[in-house]
Amino acid sequence: TDGFGVLNPKSITLYDINNPIILTAISVNGQPIKTKVSIRHLKKLELYYKQNNISIEFSDLPYSIEEKNRFIYQLDGVDKDWITIKSNVNKITYNNLSPGKYLLKICKLGNNGKPTNVICQLKIHVDSPWYYGVIAKIIYLLLFIGMIVWIINFIRIRTKLKMERAEKERVLDQVRLKIDFYNKLDKARNNVVE
Repeated sequence: TDGFGVLNPKSITLYDINNPIILTAISVNGQPIKTKVSIRHLKKLELYYKQNNISIEFSDLPYSIEEKNRFIYQLDGVDKDWITIKSNVNKITYNNLSPGKYLLKICKLGNNGKPTNVICQLKIHVDSPWYYGVIAKIIYLLLFIGMIVWIINFIRIRTKLKMERAEKERVLDQVRLKIDFYNKLDKARNNVVE
């Protein structure tokens, strides 16, 4: 119990570039989320379409030397290139994510400025609203087809009514001509009899 220990300061490593990146907090629309598994072990995040503002905090856990930590991130489907995070910042925020599937990748930058092999990935799925769903699209299609059928039927009936009206006018003209003819004939016969 009494004694002394020998320690070589060169054998102590304070910072290991290969420490894993761990998610520490996730907020959706400004509220921390509750998950069935620990956020550290979360691999997939399912969100409703109104839950489209997301903040993710992460770390590689050597908190005492955060100035050595340099991270880059990319959200596939949103970011074309990797984005470098400022030193001492461990939070990523995305606002107004459109419905769809995304893959968030967080990576460390090595001392040479190049990405390391240590990558943390989180799949994010923002559901579509009900009015973008398959059933809604089928209903829209049926309504559209129904409207086209109604328009075609309306035009067909209107044309038929115009034709019937024109036929009635023609028949009425013939009847008027016959009546005029018979009236003139009757007048002529009455004039001959007198």
